[in-house]
Amino acid sequence: MKRLLIFQLLFTLHASPVFAWGSASMGGGAGLTCSWGSNVVVNGTFTGNANNWTLGAGWAYTANTVQSTGDGTLSQTVSVSASQIWRISYDIPTYLAGTVTVSIGGTNGTARSSSGTHTEDITASGAGNLIFTPAVGANFTLDNVTARLWTCE
Repeated sequence: MKRLLIFQLLFTLHASPVFAWGSASMGGGAGLTCSWGSNVVVNGTFTGNANNWTLGAGWAYTANTVQSTGDGTLSQTVSVSASQIWRISYDIPTYLAGTVTVSIGGTNGTARSSSGTHTEDITASGAGNLIFTPAVGANFTLDNVTARLWTCE
């Protein structure tokens, strides 16, 4: 357990994590192998519906995506604990206005204001769900949401 906590501290201190891509083994006799776990998001492709998601005010399901035209949140229940490191990825196929910020475990990612695929690594500060929060007046679509936990064994 001490090795895992030390690794998480070292990982958090680096702006560009050394082991963020694929899997890695820690040197120094630690004997740990680390990698991104399986995607925990259910229906992140919004295929046929927005089941398993809570759509707040201004969110609507539209042809295998969800669209935000308001300032309510989009969320999904995910089991998160403090100090866990999560890789969140999502597409914004259509962008018209405003920003959207993803958060997990009470920690915000970067406010995004462009179409494309966005990926970021977020260290949770506590328990909390996967949440997308648009700015007032934001207008965009969202698709292909994934969340993977960094795990070491």
